[in-house]
Amino acid sequence: MLPIPEADELIASHALDSIRRAEVDLFRPPARPETSETAIPRQMDEPLFVYVDVDDTLVRKGPDGEELPIPHVVDHVRALHRQGAQLHCWSTGGEHHARSIAQQLGIEQCFSSFLHKPQVFIDDERAAQGPHFVHISPDALGTLEEYRAAVAAKHDSK
Repeated sequence: MLPIPEADELIASHALDSIRRAEVDLFRPPARPETSETAIPRQMDEPLFVYVDVDDTLVRKGPDGEELPIPHVVDHVRALHRQGAQLHCWSTGGEHHARSIAQQLGIEQCFSSFLHKPQVFIDDERAAQGPHFVHISPDALGTLEEYRAAVAAKHDSK
């Protein structure tokens, strides 16, 4: 244990350091809140967040009610995953259904999460009007670059 005079010196030294740091902060201008004009644009190497539906997108019902893969969409999911897209699988059938279908198709590892498709969407923007939301039909798949360009164009038109 330190004798009292040395402890007093140590406390005084820490107090003086704290006062000096506070004085520096007093003269630093306050941080300006980030606005759309000052925000740094998202880099193209950041992942693109893609939500993939299950029924009538990854699989469709056959004549006997069996779930048949839609091969070009399954291949597209694999390609997007290889290219670095962050994929999420969702379904109105719920999380278990989404994961089960992905497992059956051999693409479970491509997805970051499995979700129930939203029933209520609480947001200040309608999904179709949002600057970062682009709908892609399974019959009109494109490249990751085309998706990025579509998101950027929609954001720029806002």
